Amino acid sequence: MIAGGHQFPEDIAASLRKNQQQSVMCHIHKFNQENTEFDVQEVTSLHLRRRPMSFKVKLNEWWCDCGEFQALRLPCPHVIAVCSYYHFYLLMFVDPIYILHTRLIRCHFIQCRMRNIGILIMNQISFQILI
Repeated sequence: MIAGGHQFPEDIAASLRKNQQQSVMCHIHKFNQENTEFDVQEVTSLHLRRRPMSFKVKLNEWWCDCGEFQALRLPCPHVIAVCSYYHFYLLMFVDPIYILHTRLIRCHFIQCRMRNIGILIMNQISFQILI
């Protein structure tokens, strides 16, 4: 599903793969008629070492009760489980900042701005020396 190195940096792809593996342990319940809110229940697992929990996922609001989806702007296991179950396009829920092409454009923009700021500072220093 998620391949690193092309569309996403390898660390982001690895995080998405880990969340995808964990999403298999989730059971989905439709929550509303518009297919935007879901109740996701974790299935009991020995490796989780905790009681199964229930999470509300609101796709339109980029929200999951676990907090990971809002904090990282990457799909958590619960969002991935919903997308898989209902055949939603998962990459719609990955913030564009994580897409490699977008990151390269932003880095180039920031470098250009930093160069322009450096020129501005040098011009100000030169102006102050002349006064």
